Amino acid sequence: MMSGENALRAAIVSEARSWIGTPYLHQGRAKGAGVDCAMLLLEVYERAGLLPHLELAEIVTDPEKQIAKYPPDWMLHRDDERYLRIVERFACRLPVGAMPSDGDIALYRWGRTVSHGGIVDRWPRIIHAYSRSNRVEYGEGDRGEIGGPGPDGKPRLAGFWSLWPPRNNRGARAQLATALEESKAV
Repeated sequence: MMSGENALRAAIVSEARSWIGTPYLHQGRAKGAGVDCAMLLLEVYERAGLLPHLELAEIVTDPEKQIAKYPPDWMLHRDDERYLRIVERFACRLPVGAMPSDGDIALYRWGRTVSHGGIVDRWPRIIHAYSRSNRVEYGEGDRGEIGGPGPDGKPRLAGFWSLWPPRNNRGARAQLATALEESKAV
């Protein structure tokens, strides 16, 4: 029998796998029709029952229910960590050197900021929506074009984030528990 956390992690990976083959579409969020890497994360965690629905908005008037729309190349021209802020609304960074578990998030630097992510499915394999292949696919998170070094020679992998905060982070664990309860009430 699986623990609650293990069952949720399995549900995340199962849901992510069901998106494989979905075409890449900037700001899309429809399985089989189109999704980008940020919306893939939000849709998978929402469908697994871990996040409330967050709408894209030109102007954010309710930060609890909305995220700002983003141009496809914002990471090339700005230092604004838009993608990272979205992820850190619901996930905590794992300590440097910690290995991710299934259902955790691997984040990558493209351009000037963290701007790409995938869901861990037996690290180093990730499931991600990738504009260059034009679809949701498996990728090698620790090498090649995704996980290898960028043009500057620095690693693209920025680290791992998890919806399950480290055991010693009681404040983050309480915040996650509250968010889970609120998402069930919606």
